[in-house]
Amino acid sequence: NQARHDAIIRLIESGSSWTQVQKVLGCSRGTISSAIKRKSRQSSGE
Repeated sequence: NQARHDAIIRLIESGSSWTQVQKVLGCSRGTISSAIKRKSRQSSGE
């Protein structure tokens, strides 16, 4: 879900921990990991 991934990235980039992101968005650590991996792939041009 792109909107959730965008929200995760915003929180992580603003300094939130993975635990804080989990509590705020109610998502799993796997979802956070997927969002970060997707962001890094987009940033590297893949």
